[in-house]
Amino acid sequence: PERGECRAAVVVWDLVTGEQETAQVLGGSVLGLRYRHQREQLVAYGEASHVAVWRTDDWERDAFVPPSDRRERRLAVLDDTGRHLANEHGWWNVEEARELARLPTGRYAAFDFARDGSGRLAAATLDGEVRLFSPPTGGAVRRFEHSVGRSGQDVTAFDVDPAGRKLVTIGWDRTTRLWHRDTGALLGVL
Repeated sequence: PERGECRAAVVVWDLVTGEQETAQVLGGSVLGLRYRHQREQLVAYGEASHVAVWRTDDWERDAFVPPSDRRERRLAVLDDTGRHLANEHGWWNVEEARELARLPTGRYAAFDFARDGSGRLAAATLDGEVRLFSPPTGGAVRRFEHSVGRSGQDVTAFDVDPAGRKLVTIGWDRTTRLWHRDTGALLGVL
């Protein structure tokens, strides 16, 4: 690395022998990683939207999404298959290293992909709502207004149930809300 440049490594250890298998440089901070295809590949993603995919048999790099030019981006999430990544800027196909869709400009707090196979992406905003986006356009299909219009009342956590039918949101207003994903109906407040 050049002087002043920070590079992060993904280090893989064999838990039986305690030996280090590999150390791969990602660049910037590592935000998360996931094995995919029965552990044949390891996907890592980091700040500024670096994404790298390595084959675990020889640790050669299979794919790479270059870093974003906007260094402030730090949010990113991979879907359960490790094929798609979302961040504040857009939706990426990791295998092809290409952007699938741009997300609307917003102040996003967190992302998560639905685990029901729909490919939908949920994004919590700092404005008190969760937006549900649909592939391949990245257009919002539904908005869940947890605490819109109340300053400082953003969504702090959310999750979509494994069947993909319900969404739960938790906000700074100390409430938990349960929603029907497809209709947007509020089912209950705790």
